[in-house]
Amino acid sequence: MDEMSQDQVESEFAMSGKRSSITIDGIRLSVRTALTDDSVDIDFVQSTEPTPKPTAQIGRDLPEEGADAVPDDAFEFSYREDQGVVRVNFVKAVDADEVTVRAVEADSEASTTTPGVVSSLTVHVASSGGEVAVTATVDGVSGEVAREEVP
Repeated sequence: MDEMSQDQVESEFAMSGKRSSITIDGIRLSVRTALTDDSVDIDFVQSTEPTPKPTAQIGRDLPEEGADAVPDDAFEFSYREDQGVVRVNFVKAVDADEVTVRAVEADSEASTTTPGVVSSLTVHVASSGGEVAVTATVDGVSGEVAREEVP
């Protein structure tokens, strides 16, 4: 790649005559400038995706010995009506041997033996909605730890 002069960089980034700074560190180029309303054309779009809400801890029936393995509000449910699926995101550390997500009415199920904070499981739901249940298995004992009603 050809080297660019500071004037060429300023011209390329439309910075001429503006308060700006250019820093070169090895192969990294950092450009900072102050822009005015008439020099920027940006459209902000509001997302139509609903913000996932933490689930209610309905039916937490994991025995006391394993209850500490699954913290309250460890899962977020995200319903994608256009795809007919619910995605269950693991937002807190879960110390279980296995986690299973099941769409009750659709009889769709997904599970993992490596639940992590950035994990998620997706299940197909009935067109009429229904419930999605999360079950955790700790030391060979299973119990429901979360449940969400889907519209």
